[in-house]
Amino acid sequence: MQIEKRILLIMLVVCFGSPPLLQRFCDTTTRMIFPSSRPFAHATDSTVLEDEGNRPQVKQLSGLTLHGDLIRYVISPYQTENDPHTPNYIVKEINGTFLLNDFVRKLSTLLEKRRRVVEELAKATRTFPDQVDTIKTNEQLDAEEEKEKEPIPGMTYSLPFKKSVSFNRSSVRIPYSVLKTGLNSEDWSKNFDNKFRENALRDPSLKWQYFGSVEGFIRVFPSFEWTEAWPNGDPNIYDCRKEMWYTQAIACPHRTVILLDNSGSMKGLKKAIAISVVTALLDMLGDNDFFNIFAFSTNPVFIVPEFTDKMVRAIHRNKQMVIDRLEEVPTRNISRFANGIEGAMKLLNQFNTENNHSSCNCAVIIITDGLSQSFQHVFDDAFKNYSLQARVFTYLIGREKTDDASLKELACKNNGYYKQIESRNSVDKNIVQYTKVFNRPLSNSEDGRFVWTKAYYQTAFDNEPLGMVATVSTTVYGQTQYETGKKRRNLRGVVGTDITIDEMIQAMQIHKLDVNSYIYMITDDGLTMLHPRLHTKIVDKSSGMLITKPGYNSVDISFLELGYNTSYIRRRMIHRETGSLRVEGVKIPIQNWKRLLVMNGWIYYSAIPNTSFSIALFQPDTYGNQGIGFNSEFEAKQFSPEYTDENCKDVDSSNDSNERQKAVCALIEKKTEYKLADDWNYCRLNASFLLKEESRAIDNGTVENLLSNRFQSFNPENFECDDDLVNKALFDVYRTGKYMARWSEQSIRADLEGTFGLEMTFAMTSSGMSRKYWHGTDKDDFAGAECRKSKERIIEFQERSYPDLYRRAVELPAGPDPGKARTLYTFTQNKEDNLKYCDGKVTITAATPIRANKQNAILGVMGYIRNYTMFAERFWTQITHLTPRNDIIRNCKRENDSSPNSKYTKCYVLDENAYVIISDDDDEVQVPFSQINGEVMMALESASVFERHQVIDKNSFCEKEDDATAKAAILSANNQNHALFTFLSTTLCAFWHPKRFTWVLMNATVYLLWILFFTSQPIFTYARLKSSLEPCYVQHEVYTANYSKTFYNESRVYGDCPDCTREFSAIQLKNSNLYLLVVHNFVPNADIDNACPCIEAEKNNFVLADTKVDTSSVLGVCSLYGTCAETKNENSIESCSSPDWQDSEDNYYCSDDHSTKNGATPATRRMPIARLIFSFSIAWLLIHLTFARCQL
Repeated sequence: MQIEKRILLIMLVVCFGSPPLLQRFCDTTTRMIFPSSRPFAHATDSTVLEDEGNRPQVKQLSGLTLHGDLIRYVISPYQTENDPHTPNYIVKEINGTFLLNDFVRKLSTLLEKRRRVVEELAKATRTFPDQVDTIKTNEQLDAEEEKEKEPIPGMTYSLPFKKSVSFNRSSVRIPYSVLKTGLNSEDWSKNFDNKFRENALRDPSLKWQYFGSVEGFIRVFPSFEWTEAWPNGDPNIYDCRKEMWYTQAIACPHRTVILLDNSGSMKGLKKAIAISVVTALLDMLGDNDFFNIFAFSTNPVFIVPEFTDKMVRAIHRNKQMVIDRLEEVPTRNISRFANGIEGAMKLLNQFNTENNHSSCNCAVIIITDGLSQSFQHVFDDAFKNYSLQARVFTYLIGREKTDDASLKELACKNNGYYKQIESRNSVDKNIVQYTKVFNRPLSNSEDGRFVWTKAYYQTAFDNEPLGMVATVSTTVYGQTQYETGKKRRNLRGVVGTDITIDEMIQAMQIHKLDVNSYIYMITDDGLTMLHPRLHTKIVDKSSGMLITKPGYNSVDISFLELGYNTSYIRRRMIHRETGSLRVEGVKIPIQNWKRLLVMNGWIYYSAIPNTSFSIALFQPDTYGNQGIGFNSEFEAKQFSPEYTDENCKDVDSSNDSNERQKAVCALIEKKTEYKLADDWNYCRLNASFLLKEESRAIDNGTVENLLSNRFQSFNPENFECDDDLVNKALFDVYRTGKYMARWSEQSIRADLEGTFGLEMTFAMTSSGMSRKYWHGTDKDDFAGAECRKSKERIIEFQERSYPDLYRRAVELPAGPDPGKARTLYTFTQNKEDNLKYCDGKVTITAATPIRANKQNAILGVMGYIRNYTMFAERFWTQITHLTPRNDIIRNCKRENDSSPNSKYTKCYVLDENAYVIISDDDDEVQVPFSQINGEVMMALESASVFERHQVIDKNSFCEKEDDATAKAAILSANNQNHALFTFLSTTLCAFWHPKRFTWVLMNATVYLLWILFFTSQPIFTYARLKSSLEPCYVQHEVYTANYSKTFYNESRVYGDCPDCTREFSAIQLKNSNLYLLVVHNFVPNADIDNACPCIEAEKNNFVLADTKVDTSSVLGVCSLYGTCAETKNENSIESCSSPDWQDSEDNYYCSDDHSTKNGATPATRRMPIARLIFSFSIAWLLIHLTFARCQL
């Protein structure tokens, strides 16, 4: 013993404070000599201790049971082997490729049916009588207007449309900007009604069918009452010619550079009109188009600095950035058109070069108040130098026509169009000609072209309850005309029909996907059509209401897929390839980004034929590759009106009844409390039956009753059911129902409720079924109805997804005990809901996945809800018993413990995301541990006990920060403030500066008369307002547990207090998602006589906050808002990129006066001399009278 003490003393002298290399030697030597001792802790370095001597104590702690026999009691029904009452089932392998091909086949069939409907509509126009151009009298127009005010006959509520409609006829909507006297094809379009009805009878599941005329009106079937004004008071100014299903059908994708004149003459009203023109032009651009905009006077300047030298995709975010900056464009200097044109052509050439000369549909748009000379030579030089073709559109702002000849020349020489826009009211009707010009190559082709749009809300029809839809459309042309021997077709409009995203999901039967598997669908631009994390709504902070996100349907798939290289999959899906890829570290945020699932698995992808869509499937490893199948007896289809309550009693008692019959009766009788997922497509009434009155008596809104009606129906053909999903639901309802008696056994219930505080037991299954049993003689034993309802949300299936509790439980890795699953512990409610609904009475939930025959296939998740206080008490009781014989948790007791050393030790229980489950301080419960002791949390992170993930939500929107400019704009926009400022400034001017006031008054009079006689017009428009939201990146930080680390121990000595050490240990609690964390406070070294008082060092606590990421310095606009390069071959139709398109358009007019055709030079127009003389005369007279008055 004396020798050991001497050796120890020598080791202390040599090793204490030694350098790291010698320190490791000392540690090793110490372990060899003193197996039970601890290594020496270095003053500046930490050492991880895998203490073999303490393994029995670690094992003792890891075996802590926080539920005793409770979980076994709950799940024992599913773990009973050789149960003769259990329906026979088999575990089958799920091949991801086969499953995806099945989805593609079913979805392709549905989409092809919709495409053929549109094709039939277009073909039908060939049999319509010829259009007769007539001008209606005022009496005829008045009669039609009175008829429109009459109620639509046959209006009834339609469940498929989720609003009242009439199938007797179609309805017409004419935009405010279109005069009824100019509609020549409205009567001709009535011929569509018969075809509309024929299509609806053939396929009752059809949604809206419509014809959008080139004249601006739309004819929709079935008819409905149009909404004249929205709830906020804005009128419904719908114009079908601005909708993407119209613009994409009549024109191929194009690349546009807008040149906005910001010289000194473009002030006031002219600037307001120009801004409206730019906004309207941007509205005409779709996600397939690319654009940029210059403001030019002396030199061209990019309006959005982030867009410098780039062509950006015309998604909502990019267009909104332009609109937000238009008001800030200064007006000054003189216009140098040559510089602006050269900059535009250079940018187009750069884009086409980088994208392999992808498109001839290039355009330069010039917006100005006049052009004094021709700049055609600038375009000619650019065409020659760049080998580039581009259309030129020119817009003259204001009423003056002095300088319109040069603008007309540019448009006519370059196959574009010239327009004069005199007021903001005339913007919309003049801009629609833009896309019509781009239709010319298509109108000269016989190719049939069908366009599929991205997903969107059909808000124009006030039909958002239908959810998002996609539209398939095609163009309709009039009779062929021949002018000078050349072929030409007249565009009449576009026909289309909608298909809802819900219909697509139902067609694919995605219930075949197991938990945590999911599918997503994108367009050939990479925009997301369908994804479990595509959230289109956001809470408006001012009103607290849900509103639609700006640009909700222009979300790139790379924004939603996290944790792996999405660009590889995205690129192949865009190019319509088929394949699969093994991926690791797929990150799936849940619970509002507070928790994270990290999984490995496979992604399978494929294109959907004859559409612009591609689809992908993610399957996690292990359980994602297995499913449940049934024997032929259970899968047999049996329908009978004899499934009555009385007959079902005989079925239950008869030995001759098969398992399916018993399962059907269990579902119909509903003696036990179960619920099926509301959004899952078990059964529905078919579209034909829904048109009948008797359907209303059957469909009363609940899935359970609908299934019961189906099994008891005399006409099962009235129902469309997913037999596989129904079989799974029957299986689960029957199997779990048999064991409700077990949960309610009186002999053990009282003991469980009294000892464990058991409140509710539950089961959730892969069929979307959830079953619950509330314990106690009265449900109100556990608070009121609102409290129970709040607690039950943890097991609810919502939006075709599994509950987060289910998803977390099945993702737990296998426990150390063979064949025994881990149990997930989590709080039933968050703190806010607990205080709001349950008066702060906290409960804990435990859940365990149930696997089929000890394989990977998941049958469901079962568990319980119990009183949290009794749950925590059990932990402290076990700790108290173990403390005397376990050094790791020495002095780990409650804070109010009377032990003199208890203040030096803190014990916590953490879950897999490092949230505190148990602590002696109630304020620390449900709080991230990083906020309690950041120093220890960072040590656990360094040791890989927990891993910190930084995940970025790229599809978020943030409130724009207020600045001085915005406040000033609000102040000046207030009419009362404006009137006050005007009165004060005028009064001050008149009082102190009478002569200056006279001069100001004279100028104001001249200006007002000029406006009154020559340039005045009413301003009545509803321009797009600046958005109060802006797209942003929000970073979330989440911890996840590393289950391979079962024990970790560390001891530290701090430089500021070298005589003090801190030790902490983390022990994984066996078969759970929990860690026991023991943190010892600083302990003084007794041999030093407290020479250095131990002062607890800074804890470095940190909050895992959601932070807005400043991307401006690290990401360009192309990374932040989508690619700046073409991603596909967008011009598969030859007519979109025909090299001789210019020569084929000589017979098209290039202005509304029909005086000039393409290629011709327009005549020069000058301001009438009489008007010029009159203007100067009025001005001279006013000046003379004013000075005469002043002299008097």
